[in-house]
Amino acid sequence: MARTITEIQAFLASPSDVTEERKIVSDVIAELNRTIAPDLGLLIRLIRWEDMIPSIERRAQQVVLEQVELDNTDLFIGILWNRFGSPTGHADSGTEEEFKLAYESWLQHRKPRIMMYFCQRSSNLVKIDELEQKLRVLKLREEISTKGIFHEFNTPQELEATIRNHITRHLLNLSELFKDRMTQSSGMGSNATNEKNHNSNSSIKPPEGMIKIQAGEFLSGSWSVVSSS
Repeated sequence: MARTITEIQAFLASPSDVTEERKIVSDVIAELNRTIAPDLGLLIRLIRWEDMIPSIERRAQQVVLEQVELDNTDLFIGILWNRFGSPTGHADSGTEEEFKLAYESWLQHRKPRIMMYFCQRSSNLVKIDELEQKLRVLKLREEISTKGIFHEFNTPQELEATIRNHITRHLLNLSELFKDRMTQSSGMGSNATNEKNHNSNSSIKPPEGMIKIQAGEFLSGSWSVVSSS
């Protein structure tokens, strides 16, 4: 029997200063798709802005959002370091707008699972615009801390080990969740059938005037009593 594979969608959000980290996430997901994911009946489809199909819209960020469909995304991965990004008209950066939409979707549908990572590597920021970008990153970091937890890393190698561990655990949780749903669905079908049969049997009523006779032997035919003198 062929194995059923469920595709889950992951979206990678970040500015342009974490190019190496973005490649690490892509490589880790490709590795998991070759190893543990198929054994769990899963396949991760990673969406990045590098993979977007070009389109002319009222604003550039809308091109990304229409192709991502965050409501249908299972895993949102955000990475930030020094750059915050450029204003989109709806937020101070594309990453911030994507995060806020993902968070709104999670509040309504409990998906996507949001994993945020902040790089703590030292950097030489001397220009005013660089400092302003970093300040916005820190503000978003503070906002996220009031909503949940995030992870910090210093080196690309640390991110690689961490994100492999986190995504693997997420896959294991999803696999168990899907199994539970299938079991419940199967059980509900069986119970529904039994209940239907029970209701059908108990709805049969005897015609009026009939009485209940216990099971056992009985004599049929006509009988007369003969008395002897």
